[in-house]
Amino acid sequence: MTTFSGSHTTGIVLKTPIVTNPVTIASGAYVNNFSPSYSGDAVYGKSGTAWNVTNNGTILATYPTGSGIDLRSGGRVTNAATASITGRVDGVTIGGAIATVTNLGTIDGVNHNGVDLGAGGSVTNGSTSSTTAQISAQEIAVTVHGAAGHVTNFGTLAGQNAGIYLFAGGTVTNGKSGASTGLITGSMGIQGAGGAVTVTNFGTISAPSAYAILLNAGGIVTNSAGARLSGIVGALIQGSAGTVINSGTITGSGGTAVRFGAGNDVLIVDPGAVFTGKVNGGGGTNKVVEGSHGTLNVTGFSAFETIQLANGGADSLTLTSANFAGVASGRITINDGNSGNTVSAATVPSSDAIIVHAGGGTDTLTGGAGADIFYADGKTKMTGGGGANRFTFADIGTNTITDFAASSSNMIVLRDSGFNLGIDDGMGTGSAQHLAASVFVANSTGSFTTTGQRFAYNKTTGALRYSHDGSGSASSAVVVLSGHPSLSAGASGQMFFIS
Repeated sequence: MTTFSGSHTTGIVLKTPIVTNPVTIASGAYVNNFSPSYSGDAVYGKSGTAWNVTNNGTILATYPTGSGIDLRSGGRVTNAATASITGRVDGVTIGGAIATVTNLGTIDGVNHNGVDLGAGGSVTNGSTSSTTAQISAQEIAVTVHGAAGHVTNFGTLAGQNAGIYLFAGGTVTNGKSGASTGLITGSMGIQGAGGAVTVTNFGTISAPSAYAILLNAGGIVTNSAGARLSGIVGALIQGSAGTVINSGTITGSGGTAVRFGAGNDVLIVDPGAVFTGKVNGGGGTNKVVEGSHGTLNVTGFSAFETIQLANGGADSLTLTSANFAGVASGRITINDGNSGNTVSAATVPSSDAIIVHAGGGTDTLTGGAGADIFYADGKTKMTGGGGANRFTFADIGTNTITDFAASSSNMIVLRDSGFNLGIDDGMGTGSAQHLAASVFVANSTGSFTTTGQRFAYNKTTGALRYSHDGSGSASSAVVVLSGHPSLSAGASGQMFFIS
């Protein structure tokens, strides 16, 4: 172990066997380097040794090409709460091997980066009990390249160009749960490339001139309750699949809060989530997941092909034509939760349509002017709207169709697998086929007349019932058609089956 105290105006060179690990700069010690020796660095660790340096004093490199601490073969730097490290180039630069930097004081890269790790590693700025720690820089506060980087911030990371840049992917945790501390700021907040980046934000990530978060190789962003992402664009994830989980606030002052690239991306909207600006799923096949039951507000959302509503309570979802922008198929699939749902696409034009899978509980589903598809689940009330709509049933239930007569092209589709019809489309494609007239009867009482029939329609009440052996035993309700419109099977009928 080597301890340096007093004033070292010509800098410190770490080399064996003169200096031994670990190395400590004592409290009150001052280290400076005015000469061009060893690039003008204040503390220079020669290659071949992973130096472990703890600074309790002041390290200042004033030579134009000098860094505060420069370690050439990896190692560890710990900067105490009352200590400071300043370089004309980098505050701390470590190359050659994986490195670790822990800062409780201040680190400053006057003309370049605050902390620059050239072969991967980790940086921790502050702690849960020390939130005044700061790493600042002319360019990037913390940058890691050569291998994955892992950054944890409880204080402030401030770079004029960027707060953090991970050239080979990695992880970032900003702040702590339940607290608003942790600030990452720069023209760019966090940028990732070369590998996926996982960002967990409890504090604030701010980029007044560009992206709060820009991940160019995919990744996951979790913006927790009370946390804030703010930039011209709040978050952009591209290059590979991305996931954004938001229960805080994401603001895009340029009009876009979140944008994804061409991957198959996921947006999870938790309670308390606020999006100021549009949310664009980009290319690929994208999904919105409601994190908890309630009203899912998708105003400004586009290019998401699937919406998953939450279990555990009633859900409400309203879609407009704007939600279909960027959806290549023109169809959005909604999977309902298990405790009752209200889904409406009443204002959607004929060019677009919904596919809704009802969940448990009582669901009320409303289509628009397009060819919508409804999958009932036992207690489902369906309004098709315009277009040729398809109402599919896999089992008995107390279901209702309110406007079956609104279109002559509407169809009732019965799952062969659910009703054990003993028939198959013979195609294996799931294509709807006309239900044979021999297994259907329509009359004023809704009664079966032969044992070969499976469905009976009451022309007086609009009730469609099922029996596994027709007139041979009791029957069960399938659906009621409001207004009791005409219904028929056979080649020209509205009754179909699917395997």
